[in-house]
Amino acid sequence: MLVYTLRRLLLIIPTLLGVSLVIFAILALSPGDPLAAVVSEEYGNTAEDIERIREQLHLNDPLHVQYFNFLWDALRGDLGTSFRGGSSVLNDILARLPSTIQLAIAGLIATMLLGISAGVLAALYRGGLPDKLTMVFAFVGVSIPSVYAALLLLLIFAVELRWFKVVGDEGLKSLILPALAMALIPAGVLARLTRASMLEVMEEDYVRTARAKGIRESLVTLMHIFRNALIPIVTYLGLLAGSLLSGQVFVENVFGRPGLGRFLVDSISARDYPQIRGGILFVAAGYVFVNLIVDLLYGVIDPRITYE
Repeated sequence: MLVYTLRRLLLIIPTLLGVSLVIFAILALSPGDPLAAVVSEEYGNTAEDIERIREQLHLNDPLHVQYFNFLWDALRGDLGTSFRGGSSVLNDILARLPSTIQLAIAGLIATMLLGISAGVLAALYRGGLPDKLTMVFAFVGVSIPSVYAALLLLLIFAVELRWFKVVGDEGLKSLILPALAMALIPAGVLARLTRASMLEVMEEDYVRTARAKGIRESLVTLMHIFRNALIPIVTYLGLLAGSLLSGQVFVENVFGRPGLGRFLVDSISARDYPQIRGGILFVAAGYVFVNLIVDLLYGVIDPRITYE
């Protein structure tokens, strides 16, 4: 496993290089001058001011020089300086990271509680009422966008019933509604995936053998069926965790949470290229590392999987 882990860590380098090159090229080819709005607001809208700031930020250098300077700074932990406030991009990201991590963990827990439990019940009572209700839940879940779910939950539980705060980032109670809004779609997908995976494992010979030995049904379900059905479930949860780390733009905006998703949207709206580059590179790095952890978990879940 050590050799496999080292090999995967080395593969992260070209992955992040590719991400950095693509985002740098997209921003470089984008029309318009990203400094125009900033200079007009903070320094005065004159050609001399724009040229002076451009020279200070080395934006007159050739593109390949700018790119390699960006890479060199990123290797040293410097993701650049914001056009708008002159603040460190890395510090801006780290300031918003705790809110995003809290929301991602809460959304992942809500997804697992809703999706896995519904999928297990549907598989155990195939064709029965729990199975039909789970399929309805899954259909409704994947059909309602997160932004509408967020607004609906906000209207019912915060405005009408007043059980939760309307917006903000103040402890556990402020996490429940946004976590449910984030979990609705992936929980529906996870319920169907769990059901299908468990039904497939139920047909295996070792399950029939375990039952023939007289092992309790609860142990057969937990240790033989559910455990061996975990591979596709963990794969999906890993992809979901990576996407949640990027922040849920609509959910963060509806509930007023200062996370990475909202940060990236504000950066794009302001054409703050250093913040856009640094934010996307940071999110990509988190996504890659989460998927590495998921790959390593395969061997823990199923001892038959080797990394040689």
